[in-house]
Amino acid sequence: MRTLTLITISLAGISAYADHDSQPWPRPGNTVTLECASEINSGRVYCKSPIADPLSVILKIRISLWSCIEGKNWGYSYPGTVWTEGGCSGIFEITPRPIPILPPSPIPLPPEVSVQIRCGKDANFHHVPCSAPGIARITKVDFWKQKSNSACIPGERTIWTPGVVWPAPTESTWGVTPDAAQVWIDRGCDGIFDVHGYATR
Repeated sequence: MRTLTLITISLAGISAYADHDSQPWPRPGNTVTLECASEINSGRVYCKSPIADPLSVILKIRISLWSCIEGKNWGYSYPGTVWTEGGCSGIFEITPRPIPILPPSPIPLPPEVSVQIRCGKDANFHHVPCSAPGIARITKVDFWKQKSNSACIPGERTIWTPGVVWPAPTESTWGVTPDAAQVWIDRGCDGIFDVHGYATR
């Protein structure tokens, strides 16, 4: 005669009778109780658990007149089997291993690209910002060639450091905007700039 076992998924509030070949499989993290019974003169009885590699298995309730001693007449065999023998019958509580919580994957930075732009043509000595096509965040600017008679004097920083504002000394006539999005010129500077930075997504 095929032995029936009672499985209770405590968190889901579900109880079901099932044979050893058809067990309800709980979601990870749910504690499961499993009834496993043997007769005094029977051999070892194996009861399949829905949890193949548990954190712990304990005898929660002894339902037999005979004592149940772990390792003597009940135990757990990998993978996923509780066993009893010699008249031990009980309800066993099986606790799964905790599900590891992985840290979120860092968002990769976009690739770095370089473009060459001219900034200052027809500016008429005004302060003019110039965008670098395809670049969302400027990381470095190289002054490549001057096209004006007026001097082109770089700002204090033309290499961007995260969280640092780009200050511009009063004598500078070109630099990078505080949000690192554009090159700017002023007071007649006109030149060609090699702009490096993170590509627009």
